[in-house]
Amino acid sequence: MKDLISIIIPAHNRGHLIAETLRSIQEQTHKNWECIIVDDDSKDTTAAVVLSFIQKDERFRYIKRPHTYKKGPSGTRNCGIDMAQGDFIQFCDDDDILHPANMTITLKSITNKYDFCWVGQESFYNDFHYQYDTDTCNDFESFSIGIDQLYEMISNEIPFGTCRVLWRKKIFNEVRFNEELHYAEDWEISQRLLSKGIKGVGIKKNLYYARKHGKSNTVEFWSGDPKRRSSKIAASKAIIDNLIVKGFFDKKFQRFFVQSAIFLKSRELLDYTLKKPEIMRSDRIKFANLYRYYPVISYLMRRKKQFRKLFKK
Repeated sequence: MKDLISIIIPAHNRGHLIAETLRSIQEQTHKNWECIIVDDDSKDTTAAVVLSFIQKDERFRYIKRPHTYKKGPSGTRNCGIDMAQGDFIQFCDDDDILHPANMTITLKSITNKYDFCWVGQESFYNDFHYQYDTDTCNDFESFSIGIDQLYEMISNEIPFGTCRVLWRKKIFNEVRFNEELHYAEDWEISQRLLSKGIKGVGIKKNLYYARKHGKSNTVEFWSGDPKRRSSKIAASKAIIDNLIVKGFFDKKFQRFFVQSAIFLKSRELLDYTLKKPEIMRSDRIKFANLYRYYPVISYLMRRKKQFRKLFKK
């Protein structure tokens, strides 16, 4: 069927949350979809909740992750991609909400000349407290996204969260998620896709609602979880390698990954970055000193701001 959208949901122990996610999919104004839930070894009621939806709506499909795919969000999404029958792919997490007009608006925006539609706004909510933006009109700002915006995508000025993009399925013909990554896997695959020269449209419309809770991957990363932090470093290395292959690893990217090493307090990422021959020797020394003395520099900058505030009083 024309314009069939395959919604892919990795699921893991979210039986208490996934029903709300699935209901938001049922409420979509675009009705031509299939929803593939790939269960990643859940030990709770996830299977029972999903099966209760399947009994009433055959557009839902439930799959247990085969052992040919590695455990984690990357493996489950790759499984979903391989099972998808649609013309388009929409990823969705098992604890988040889609606006009822999400797929109608993104599908209309993608037209015949774009490979993806990026939703430029999203809302965050706690537990079950969220409210839809009731404005479903098409009066919103849109803009093109392509290889010229690669730096903005990598630096998160244009954040390509997995669930914020409607993709044409054909762009995944030769591309899959890196199954070694358990965090920042969406960041890593998005830059690979964008660096291939695909073109998309960005729309400034609030169509996705991300739930904030203590067991999300993002919260675990910001809480210093070693597994998530290690995955972020590995994803950074993979992006650096891809940028070098494509000839894009210029000074602004070099500076960005040095800053990332400082933020992550990762000597490993710093050394990996500075060893690249694309970095000039003078810059290598400057970046190494910036990393080494950043705590002192940061302290002095904070003190300078404090003194300025005192003199303004």
